[in-house]
Amino acid sequence: MFIKKSTSVFLVFRLIFSLILLVQTGFAQTRKFIISNMSGVARQGDPVLITRENLLALMDIPEDKIPVLFQNDLVLPSQTDDLTGDGIWDELAFQVDMERNSSLEIKLKWMDKSDAPTYPAKVSACFKVSDLENGKYQNVSSEIRPDSLSANRLSSRYCLGGPVWESEKIAFRHCFDNSNFNGVLGKIKSGLLLDSIVSFQSGTNRKYNWGSELLSPDSGFGLGGYAMVEKGKLIPLRKPGSVLYKFISSGPVRAMFDLVYEDYNVGGNSINVRHRISIWAGKNWYKSDLLFTGFLGQKELVFGFSLPPGSQQSEFSKSNSSHSAISVHVNQGKEGNGHFGFGLLFPTNDFLGQGKILAKSSSPDSLSTSSFVRFKIRSGQTLSVMNFAAWEKPDDRFANAFNFNGIIQEEADRLEQALKIGKK
Repeated sequence: MFIKKSTSVFLVFRLIFSLILLVQTGFAQTRKFIISNMSGVARQGDPVLITRENLLALMDIPEDKIPVLFQNDLVLPSQTDDLTGDGIWDELAFQVDMERNSSLEIKLKWMDKSDAPTYPAKVSACFKVSDLENGKYQNVSSEIRPDSLSANRLSSRYCLGGPVWESEKIAFRHCFDNSNFNGVLGKIKSGLLLDSIVSFQSGTNRKYNWGSELLSPDSGFGLGGYAMVEKGKLIPLRKPGSVLYKFISSGPVRAMFDLVYEDYNVGGNSINVRHRISIWAGKNWYKSDLLFTGFLGQKELVFGFSLPPGSQQSEFSKSNSSHSAISVHVNQGKEGNGHFGFGLLFPTNDFLGQGKILAKSSSPDSLSTSSFVRFKIRSGQTLSVMNFAAWEKPDDRFANAFNFNGIIQEEADRLEQALKIGKK
């Protein structure tokens, strides 16, 4: 009788211990999911995003741990990004290579952040602001633009004029003044360079050991500028009530930040804009996610790029059933920057047409020589556009307009035939 009672007590304690151990170690166990490419398009460095909600549909998510991914038992660089600033990650980002009509098994392990591997950075986003005490630039996570800031004061306050972002292929900079201009920096060699730039003077005729500026500030759109349309007139985003830069993430596979504008006066409406900029490793493009609020009904938006000297006629193409593109290929000869291309890839839904500005302007309230596309927009809805730039110096393929347009078409095909993610 005593033996039976002791055995029963032992089994109960063993069961309780096993349950405690299972709770403590269960999340350390490997989970699996499948990525499927059921299209005729091969993928290289294809961006993959899994939201927290979508991952919850595949598995439990523990607190205070981060996911580490494996493909064929090799660590797959990844990151988790907090998009809302509440301290909880919202998206898991990574990249995959896949053949057409194929599937990959991805293993996921939950690990303490201190135990997780670190990955080499292949993208970067930063904003360096001068320290008035010693004159040194410090990277900041947020910055409110001073009301009195004008273009001729940028060089003393902001390194490279404002926020900068890059992949190993190409780099961009935003002029944090009332021009709202996005410039393009071409690299002679692949790699991250912005942290190594000590001095910089804007101008496409200036050459540096790292490369050259392909598109320098003017009164045009830059690459990925925009304006709203009111009674047939373009109203660029020049003098909003306030401007905020807010850092989100920087690598290893994706870098991202927000530019937030309040009180953009259009036809008596006080409109707010959130421009979320993101860039992925190995890509010749950055993505603009534009969210407008503060008006009723529909409005018209134009989105475009400046036309540099040497531009050939911009091309419009219907890339596929869901996306269209506009691009320009430039030849500035040996005395300039040679061949390079700019382009936009955008959703066909709500697309209204294209247009050009053929005259130069010195007025702060108008736009210079540019090519643009027109959209119908609604308050509270996001418009996503991909902004492309490529230079022949690091890759001689881009001396040819056909090859430049080819990378735009590849992304269009990727967007139309998205990868599928499911349970193992």
